[in-house]
Amino acid sequence: MAMKLRPWLLAPIIIIVLLAGLAVFLWPHYEGNVPRITLEKAPKGLGLKNEIDFQVTDQGKGLRWVRVYLRQGQKTAMLLEHKPEGPTASVALKATAAPLAMGFSQGPAELVIEASDNSLRNWGSGNLSQIVLPLAIDTTPPRIMQRSGITYVNRGGSAVAVYEIDDGTTEHGVMVGQRRFKGHNPWPDQPRAAMCLFAFPFDEPRESRVSLWAADHAGNKANAPLRWRLRWRNFRADKLNASDNFLAEIQARFGMQAPPTAAATPLAVFQWVNVELREQNHQRIAQAASQTGPYQLWSGTFLRAPGKTMAGFGEHRTYFHNGQEISQGYHLGIDLADVERSPVPAAAGGVVRLAENLGIYGNCVIVDHGQGLSTLYGHLSQLGVTVGQTVEMGQELGLSGATGLALGDHLHFSVMVDGIFVVPTEWWDPHWIQDNVLYHYEESGLPTPLATPAGGKAAGQPQAAPTVK
Repeated sequence: MAMKLRPWLLAPIIIIVLLAGLAVFLWPHYEGNVPRITLEKAPKGLGLKNEIDFQVTDQGKGLRWVRVYLRQGQKTAMLLEHKPEGPTASVALKATAAPLAMGFSQGPAELVIEASDNSLRNWGSGNLSQIVLPLAIDTTPPRIMQRSGITYVNRGGSAVAVYEIDDGTTEHGVMVGQRRFKGHNPWPDQPRAAMCLFAFPFDEPRESRVSLWAADHAGNKANAPLRWRLRWRNFRADKLNASDNFLAEIQARFGMQAPPTAAATPLAVFQWVNVELREQNHQRIAQAASQTGPYQLWSGTFLRAPGKTMAGFGEHRTYFHNGQEISQGYHLGIDLADVERSPVPAAAGGVVRLAENLGIYGNCVIVDHGQGLSTLYGHLSQLGVTVGQTVEMGQELGLSGATGLALGDHLHFSVMVDGIFVVPTEWWDPHWIQDNVLYHYEESGLPTPLATPAGGKAAGQPQAAPTVK
């Protein structure tokens, strides 16, 4: 005989079942994943006007709100309050702070970023994440003052400026028109002494202004005059005929790389190579050349590879086919032709930053010589070094060849300052190096900023008289 469930026992069971079901339903809404706040660059100070970029992500029920505020003593001001319209897992935000306009004073302060999610934890207020960044409100721009004498620079050439900066300066250098060259602090015992290797690019307008620039930890910026003189020069212009055979060879080499819109004819392939691929290659070169340090890795006059000069720097080339202009370009190096597959020596000591097949330059090597100075070796038939390898002046980097946009065996040699191509012949001239680089350190009362490792030998200096190995 079955046992009957008594009514007074039924109600508690139903309640327990309902509570269990409710718990199962609500439990995910009580998740405990705290929102994550990440800053691209945490500010150490705030100037007159600042922008703070950050991102907030939540792996649970999504973000409820994000707040940013600035506080100093008893004063607090909201900089940003963001409430997503719906469940949002990630958001990128920008907070703007103008401390003095908001009534804050110079001195220590705190930047606070908070975020809450849609969890039901903490009595429904959600999981809270908070970061507090101590910083200083500082609206005084840094000072920068030239230390060396008049800096002379040739059109398309290189130059060095030596100057003094304030404590707290985080970035500095030389401005040439709209181009910014990065300075360095290579004298640890004189941290306010700085130098910048810069260029007056061959395509820079003659009237462009050249000045010193600096920025501090609070984002304050300053400019100061630079005593300088420009020596103007003209570069050669050539008209070149692109034959059918030449265009066919270029299509054979690059046709598979060209996009469909440019791969229809040999002429279209050449035009794509000479403009778009060239630009892509120069972006890659600039990226490789940006990997540099504050010390000079070279010593003495740069070594010239053997061979006859076949083309010079800055030549403006206009290409014609069947009497019609088809493309233009500039030759940003010097072509040196010796015997086929001749050894290519490093012009100076440094570190290999690129060793790969690079479009118009074919097999290519880039060596960093410190302080933004680098050399490029193009059209090689064979690479003999790897990225990250330290090389000495005269060390073999590979063999000359006819790869890339070269139809005859030769070396394309370039010199760059912060990725900007400059006249290579200056660096082959001991008098130019002495007068335009080393002398500025001497007149400023500073030693040549060579990198000196524990062994006591300046990095990049040859062991003996340089020879091609």
